[in-house]
Formats: sequence, structure tokens, C-alpha cells
Amino acid sequence: MLRTHLTYRCAASMLGVVLATAAIGVLVDDLTTRMLAMLLVGVAGAVAGVAFVMRPIRKATGRLNSTSAALSGTDDDLQSLESVSQTLSRQVRRLLEEIDQLRRREADLEQNAALLETVLGTMIEGVIVVDGAERMLFANSAARKLLDIDSADVGGRPLLEVVRAVGIAEAVRAALSSESVHHSEFEVPRKSCIVSMSASMFPGRPYSGAVLVFHDVTDLRRLERMRREFASNVSHELKTPLTAVQAYADTLLNGALEDPEHNRVFVERIVEQADRLEALIADMMQIAEIESEEAVFAPQPVHLSAAVEESLQSQSPVAANNGVRLQVETADDVTIQVDPDGLRQIVDNLLKNAIAYTPAEGTVTVRVRSEGDWGVFEVEDTGIGISRKDQQRIFERFYRADRARSRDAGGTGLGLSIVKHVLQACGGRVELASELEKGSRFTVYLPMGKTVAASAPAAPQG
Repeated sequence: MLRTHLTYRCAASMLGVVLATAAIGVLVDDLTTRMLAMLLVGVAGAVAGVAFVMRPIRKATGRLNSTSAALSGTDDDLQSLESVSQTLSRQVRRLLEEIDQLRRREADLEQNAALLETVLGTMIEGVIVVDGAERMLFANSAARKLLDIDSADVGGRPLLEVVRAVGIAEAVRAALSSESVHHSEFEVPRKSCIVSMSASMFPGRPYSGAVLVFHDVTDLRRLERMRREFASNVSHELKTPLTAVQAYADTLLNGALEDPEHNRVFVERIVEQADRLEALIADMMQIAEIESEEAVFAPQPVHLSAAVEESLQSQSPVAANNGVRLQVETADDVTIQVDPDGLRQIVDNLLKNAIAYTPAEGTVTVRVRSEGDWGVFEVEDTGIGISRKDQQRIFERFYRADRARSRDAGGTGLGLSIVKHVLQACGGRVELASELEKGSRFTVYLPMGKTVAASAPAAPQG
């Protein structure tokens, strides 16, 4: 009776083991395939754990096979077979638990990988990963855009083959031979931009690769250059009138003060240079106020033609003294929404600039019209014109296309910069069309209503 009972129990246990073993085989095969696809170190460690668990299962299975061959033997043999089957059942349950853990770890790794990919994909900094042989393993979208990487598949390709910038290859080699974070800058030839790179090595020895982080510093370097130029220009512009004042004052002190024929002339020159210095400081303070957003611009309805006519009257004596003709062409009266003082600054500076750079017998023409929701006025001259290269920088502070001619023409070198800043504060814009030796045309757009449109229409070229 015991023999029959053990036989049935062993048979049932063996059937359960067989079914469980078959299920495990399917699960292990599926898991192995997915683990190979993930290529993750954590999963590999777990697989080693599974292999460790499988050893006693294989041992128990061997004992089960040898015992089952003697199934027709004694009761002790059947008891031994039952013990083996129970051991194998416990090992199978343990293996199933290990598989569940592996699946959870795999899901966590997939989630972390997706999160990392999302973070890298949304970064404004470029990120590239290279191995120890300088082959690319990964590049996010910001790096592809910044470094002008055309190829969609960069995996395994040499870095210098994908990014044709000698500077980056030199920086990576220096980083791979360094024990600390390496910083460098280089220029991307095809995009004419300056890129800053930080390279961090993978841990361990020897280094197996590096993570490269890129920042576009083109605008930053341009601002630094402008700051240096501004400091230099301010020093020069302040020094010029001060030097003249000092020279005339020294001349007066050395005896010219007693010379009735010349002392008044020298005093007038001192006053003239002092006025120039005062105008320069006033313009600098005005720009600083606008940039710091301390200036208050209160838009209100203003008749554009009337404002332009007022500025023309104030500038007429200067134009007449220079032999420059002023012409006005107006359409129907245009009412715009603008700060009156800001508009006066815009018109005055554009007129002064046009008169100063137009030779005798030249003409400065002012036009007023409307275009859609915009009030438009143009200041066109028949002066010396501005080259294409200089047009890109003409609105910078103290920038002068022709420094010698600019000094003769007078002014502070800040007029056009003030025009740009005031227009930005008033919701307008200015466009320039110019040709050397033929003249320039500045076209200003200002909103007619209370709601400022997104952009002004393009000014006609010519």
C-alpha cells in the first residue's frame, strides 16, 4: 500500500516538476533573449544568480533521473524519489521567484533608460558619449544640431569622421589622457560658431570612454567683445574732449588769456568741447536707463506728421549750415501710439545722422505713411552710404563705419543705438537699406493701435 501511495505521489510530483521545468524553460529563453537585448550589467548579474540556483536543480534532476530508473525498486527508493522531487519543487519555486525579480529589475532598468533618454533629449546642452577609441556611442539632438551632425546613425563611427572639427578631436585626446574634467573651446567651421566643451572620463582604469558636454558660447563671446570695445570707445570718446579742454585751458594760462584777439576763441572752444562731453554723458545715461528698464514710456496718441515737422524745424538750421536740403513727403495724417519724448528722440537722432553724413548740396527726405496697423516714417539721404559689413553693427554703441569721417561730423556715436533701444521699448522696429556712395534709408515702424502686432512688415528694398 505504501509503495502504491508513494508511486502516485512521486508520479504527481514528477508531472508537476516536468510542467514547471517546461514553463521555466520558456521563461528563461524569453528572459535570456531580452537580457541580451538590454545588454545591462545589472541583468547580467541576476543571470549569474539564476545560474547559481540552477546548479542544485540540475543536481536534483540527476538524482531524480537515476532514482526514477529504479522506480520498481524498494520503498526506500520511492521515499528517496519523493525527497528528490520535493527538493526539486522547492528549487523551481525559488527559480520562479528569481525570474520575477529579474523581470522587475528589467522593468526598472527600462524605465530609467527611458527617463535618461528623455532628459538628454530635452537638454539645451549637447551631449556625446565616446569610447576609449574615440568612437561615438551616443549623441543627443542638441549635439547634432550644434555640431552640424547630418547622419542619424552615429553609433560606432569615429568622432572626427562625424564632427569635422579638429579642435574637438584634440580636446577629446587631451581629456582621455587627463585625470580631471577637461575644458576647451573650438570653432565649428561649417556653422561659424564657438563651442565650449567639458569632458568627463568614465570611472576605472584604463579609461574606457568619456562624456562630452557642449555649450554654444558664440553670443557670450560676442558680448564680451562688445564690452571690451565699449570700454575702449568710452575711454576714447571721453578723452578726446577732455584733451581739447585741457589744451585750450593751458594755452590761456600760458598768456593767451591776456590776448584779446584769441582768448574768446579759446574759451568758446572749451565751451564747445564741454557741451560735447555733456551730450556724450547724457546719451550714455539714457541708454543705461533704457537697458535697466528704469525709463518709463507712456504710449499715447501722437500725430506722426506733426512730430516729424517739429523735429525738422529744429534741425533746419544745422542742415542749412551744412548745405543740405530737407524734403518732406507725407500722405494722410497718421496717428500712432507712442511715447512723445521717445518719438522725438528717434526722429531727432535719425535726422541728425542723415544730415551729418550727407555732403553739401545733398538731400535728406522724410516720408510719412501708414502700412496696415503700422505708422511708418522714412529718413532717406544721398550721403556716403554704409557697407553691408558695417550695416550688421551700425546700431551698436560707439560703432562707426568711418571713424575719421564720424569725428568730423560730430555726435556721440550713440544716436543709432538710442534709436534701436527706444524703438524696442515702444514696440516698434527699424530697418536699414544702404549702398556705398549712394545713400541710406532708415525705415521706422510704430504701432497705430494699442495692440502691438507680432512683427512689422518688411521695408521695401532698394
